[in-house]
Amino acid sequence: MARAHVSLVLGISIYAGVGCLEAQDEINTDRPDLSSIVVPKSSLQVENGLAWTNEARVATVDGMESVVRFGVTESGELRIVLPDYYRGWKPDAINGLTDVLLGWKQQLTGGTGSFQVSVAPGLTLPSGSSGRTGGELNPQLAVAWSGEMAAKWSTSGVQYMYYSAENSRHFLQGETVIAMERRLTRTVEAYIEFQSSYGHFGASYMAAVGVFYRKRPHYQWDFSVGTGVDRGAVELSVGTGISFRIANFWRHPGDARSDP
Repeated sequence: MARAHVSLVLGISIYAGVGCLEAQDEINTDRPDLSSIVVPKSSLQVENGLAWTNEARVATVDGMESVVRFGVTESGELRIVLPDYYRGWKPDAINGLTDVLLGWKQQLTGGTGSFQVSVAPGLTLPSGSSGRTGGELNPQLAVAWSGEMAAKWSTSGVQYMYYSAENSRHFLQGETVIAMERRLTRTVEAYIEFQSSYGHFGASYMAAVGVFYRKRPHYQWDFSVGTGVDRGAVELSVGTGISFRIANFWRHPGDARSDP
């Protein structure tokens, strides 16, 4: 059973580009959490990450946290979350690969409005290593939203619902994420995020921030560092990732141009 804990992660998000980038030109990733925006039609987006955590004085590394996103329609994308490998440095560590997740994200609102909502149903496939796999098909659902506030301020959030299994029994788990972002300059943005997880296996709470660097519109590098604030929390967490988008990865004759 998971222990209840509170974690605090501090950082800055930095977006760097050449010239003034239009919002629709910038890559929008599902790192660290599901976004309310889908990738443009006919585009391929790949997001990867690597994380190191230290909990109860035991270090664990996981990667590559890969998500492959295909823009299928103007408002829908196919999502494939590839297996993530965990390696812990203790005798009883559960090492190995997690399950594959197949999902779809549907943006329910227009792509240019100040408020956006998306739903993302998914299904995990029992493809992981022993101790890391759920052992069977498990459904999940996420609802992501974002909205512009006062000048340079915006907010976003995600509600996750999913099933976890233990001793052939299934338990409904929930996770809520709320974030506040502020654009400091044309190329720099900072955010703070609060996350709570709850269900049969206990509750946990985390405040988080990340670091992103965009040298070009379709490329992003991110970095984060975090620390827990009570006995049950992660003592230290460091993560980094890189994401890229290939515009017009495939296109049918007669399709309108959807991504510069």
